[in-house]
Amino acid sequence: MSQHPPRSFLAPFVRSAGLAALGLVAACSGSGQGPKPVASLAVTAAAQTELQAILADWARSSRTERIAMKPRITAYATTFSAEPPALTAQALLAWVTMEEGFFAQAEAQANAVQVRAAAGTTSDLARTIQGAVLRRRGEPEEALRVLSPLVSKLIDGWARALLNEEIVQSALAAKQWQRALQLMAVWLREASPDERDGARGRIAQNLALMPASELLVMLDRARGIEIALLAEEEREMRKLVAQQLATFARDKRDVELAQHLLASSGPLLGDQGDAIARLATGVTKARVEARTVGLLLSLRTDETRRRGAAVTEGIAFGLGLPGPWTGAATPAGGSAARLVSRDDRGAAERIDDALAALSADGAAIVIAGVDSEEAAAASRFAEQNQLPVLLLRPAGKGEMPRAGRFTFLLGDDPAAVEDALAEALIARGATPVAIVAEDPRRHGAMPPGVTAVRACSEASSPWKPLGAGGIVLGAACAREAIAAAGSTRIVFGAGLELGDTVLPTGSLIAEAGIFPIDPAHLSPAVAPWMKAHAGPPSWWAGLGHDAAVLARAGVQALPERGTEDPKEVSERRALAAQALAAAQADLWTTAARGFGGARVLPRSVVIR
Repeated sequence: MSQHPPRSFLAPFVRSAGLAALGLVAACSGSGQGPKPVASLAVTAAAQTELQAILADWARSSRTERIAMKPRITAYATTFSAEPPALTAQALLAWVTMEEGFFAQAEAQANAVQVRAAAGTTSDLARTIQGAVLRRRGEPEEALRVLSPLVSKLIDGWARALLNEEIVQSALAAKQWQRALQLMAVWLREASPDERDGARGRIAQNLALMPASELLVMLDRARGIEIALLAEEEREMRKLVAQQLATFARDKRDVELAQHLLASSGPLLGDQGDAIARLATGVTKARVEARTVGLLLSLRTDETRRRGAAVTEGIAFGLGLPGPWTGAATPAGGSAARLVSRDDRGAAERIDDALAALSADGAAIVIAGVDSEEAAAASRFAEQNQLPVLLLRPAGKGEMPRAGRFTFLLGDDPAAVEDALAEALIARGATPVAIVAEDPRRHGAMPPGVTAVRACSEASSPWKPLGAGGIVLGAACAREAIAAAGSTRIVFGAGLELGDTVLPTGSLIAEAGIFPIDPAHLSPAVAPWMKAHAGPPSWWAGLGHDAAVLARAGVQALPERGTEDPKEVSERRALAAQALAAAQADLWTTAARGFGGARVLPRSVVIR
């Protein structure tokens, strides 16, 4: 496979910079004289009040919620059939019919409304439905022809929002990119303050569907014009387009595009500004600094954030970083190590960005992988970039790094521990067995004696219908599962993340290293920790500690001087991997003292 960087988005399109400014938005509006609009007002207060309630709910509802409103709208159209707004209700029903997929019927309903309705919102809504049906039938150009005369003509905000989103979708489907951008600006301009955030989000989603080249054409039209001189919607559109182009630049590592964005649209890049600046100036170039350990933090879920906080605490202690535990008694003894961290911004697709930033920050060894998804991405990055990575979880059940590579598996396989607990419960006669698993998908087919595998989201569901005699508490929701079981006859088996959960008498417990920790009989290994903490370390803090003391040994072997020279970077990372494989230290999560030259940390899990 070619190792050349992706071709820049920028090169073929800079010639478009001399085109007219974004003021073409107004060209999308319809023109010409038509019948004077007539308000469709109810005769009775009851009809008008109910109609306003329906329209308010319609405006803030999703497609599914609008379909669910069908009985309510039908009842209104029947009850107030003699009132003028009954036609508006019929138009809404036509839209629901279209969303249900009955295009011919929806078109017939819309036509019937348009024949009877006077000029105004109801008639325009019927015409919008006609265009929407055409797009859904695969005729976006014809849909544009039908919808274009309505742009900026609808008075009611809820109907205008329907039209604006529909005509943008038609322009995109027709691949009329610049027209789509102009129509998005109209949509943004016409959105009420309450609708603005939703419209901005939907427009951003649509921009992601467009070619980067077309976004550049639009962005460069206003190049040279002071941002403060642009109309509000033009500034807002430039901001949305610039941020989408920034996403393209980061995903493709396009330095030239990043440089162009930084020069032309720097103030519009928002929280992507720092990343684009690093990319534009080559700061993402790999380097190695002495004694530097990297940490990848995950913000994707509450659980990964919780684990990350515990891991960070364990790493800080293990590295001997400044804190109340530092001093001669600490295992790290004041390592003078440097810790750099990056987070994934809450999205799996940002994991590689964070790892690249850690590489540029000088990390010689990276600690990552609080779940299997992150572990898989970190392992790929490690092998592609020859950067040693310590994983806190395996990438998948049974997936172990091959010897000689840069991926080191330090953490346990939760599915293997859960299976071992299930076997122990079955051997004890506590059948059938149910498992509360960290990731039920990792278990595959259930072995004989196991009746169900549940995720934490189902831990609070009743267990009685399963007839379970034993429950494996493999995930961090043991309390919920115990409370839901509500029976002293069930035997529990607890995994390594038990923490301070109190188990019923007779339960089975998985043991590894100094875990589980009994506060009444503390291991001397955690005495320095207890001087600065209210309680003993959690399993994840223990993993952080072990990763830190092994990584510290790995980075100590490196020269003091940092380097960006590709050859030296490669050599030092190889040296760090070699030192990491041979490192020896007192660990908390295993009786082993290191990898012993391998890439998987030995760990004996005993069921007691």
